[in-house]
Amino acid sequence: MSKKISKLSQKRKKETQRSWKSWLNFGGSKNSQKRKKKNSSSKRLKNKRVSDKKLEKKKNPISVTRILSVFAIFTAVFIVLLIVKSFYERIKKLDDIEVSHIDVQGFKDSDKNSKYDSTKPFSLLIVYEESFDYPRTIDGFLIANFDPESSSVTLITIPSSLYMYISEYDEYTECSSDVDLVRIKDLMMVGDLETPRRSLSFSFYQLEELIGYSFDGVVIVDKDFVSRFESKNTDIDDASEVSGSYEEWSEKWFEYWYSLFNEINVFSLSNNASAISGIQSNMSAADLYKFAKKIQSIKDENLKKVVFSDDLLQEVVNEKGEMVNYVSLSAVDDLFTDVSVDIQMDKEQARIEVFNATSVDGLGSRYARLIDHMGGDVIRIDNAGDDIGKTVIYTTDKEKFYYSIEKIKSLWEHDIVVIEGRPDFITTGDIIVVLGSDD
Repeated sequence: MSKKISKLSQKRKKETQRSWKSWLNFGGSKNSQKRKKKNSSSKRLKNKRVSDKKLEKKKNPISVTRILSVFAIFTAVFIVLLIVKSFYERIKKLDDIEVSHIDVQGFKDSDKNSKYDSTKPFSLLIVYEESFDYPRTIDGFLIANFDPESSSVTLITIPSSLYMYISEYDEYTECSSDVDLVRIKDLMMVGDLETPRRSLSFSFYQLEELIGYSFDGVVIVDKDFVSRFESKNTDIDDASEVSGSYEEWSEKWFEYWYSLFNEINVFSLSNNASAISGIQSNMSAADLYKFAKKIQSIKDENLKKVVFSDDLLQEVVNEKGEMVNYVSLSAVDDLFTDVSVDIQMDKEQARIEVFNATSVDGLGSRYARLIDHMGGDVIRIDNAGDDIGKTVIYTTDKEKFYYSIEKIKSLWEHDIVVIEGRPDFITTGDIIVVLGSDD
């Protein structure tokens, strides 16, 4: 009986607990329903707003902000296209600018209508004249030699206030007077007296002989031209004035021209077309521009300077009885001792011999200097007996020394015969240059 009562009481207890839970759940479900109701209404409101926005976008598919953005993009593209179009039009305009052509007829090493090629070594002689008025003078000069193999530029100069001895190797450079010692500044005036109508060619030839270097391009500029491209901190009068040591002057002269190169661009050139047409050159305005841009692209560590120092000077008495400073060929050779102007020739390491088979004294030494200064290794200079008529280059291996042979051949305007083998006299070099009377 007692067991039945305890079971009944447990049953009632469970029913009571269920009733309380159901009551709590009923209240909780009410609150839950309210929350669900509230959430669903907020969702409907949010969805309504989103749908309203979509509807608004459909009615107004492109917003003002988007229109402005698209307009800005099209404007920017249009401006860039205009700049590009203007740039190419100005480059084309450079081709139409006629530079005063230099007549160098009769001087073999300068008689070239030069066309700049960035894939090949190129040497440019820049002559500065304060004015093109008579008498003409060389108030300064700079040689810029570009080597594509090392992507480097070598700058060379000598003060024009120094004296030099005139070189006489052919009928065009033989002076009729007793003048043999000339100030570099006065080369053009001497040329007017000694070789009328060929004074410029005479001057270039003498500079080639002094430097021992063959120029591919020549350009003569005056003060009017350079002043249009000078930066605010540069001045040609200050740069050309020799104050202090010649070494200090050389550094100042180099800095001036390097700065001037960096100021040149297609816009400044096309805006000064009249000044360009006034310069004299055997290159076109477009090629001069390309060369200037190449100089601008050279890294500072690849810019070499052949600086002239005072200890290379010698003293001599001129025709007036004055003691003057002059530059000897041996002093110039010393400048090139530590400068390699052509890396590719260095790599081939060809041993070169030069033989003079003509009656012209000193011709072998002249070409040996030119080859040596362009980067060749001349191991022997000698005479070769009978005149062979035409200059011939012999080599032990055309393929191995191809670059050096082509570089040496560039010293002549006409084609030079290259023979794989040796001449009929004893030689030991890899490349043997036998100079004939056609030179």
